[in-house]
Amino acid sequence: IHIAEIDGQQAAMAIKDAVYDGNVVIADITRLRTNDSTVEHIVDELKQVAREVDGDIVQKGDDQIIVTPTGVEIGREKL
Repeated sequence: IHIAEIDGQQAAMAIKDAVYDGNVVIADITRLRTNDSTVEHIVDELKQVAREVDGDIVQKGDDQIIVTPTGVEIGREKL
């Protein structure tokens, strides 16, 4: 499991590489402005990666995104 901070496009590339390598990534997106189209673009890119590797992606609140690799599904129900 990797922890990341997304503050721009370069950080998104590192996350994509980590997911392709089979790692779960928990990314903090608080440094991005929520009204900025960059957030939407980066989230779309990460969704595409999750689809390509048959993984999963979920946004937790306004501050985190979790992306998983092949075969790892994120439960949507609270315990």
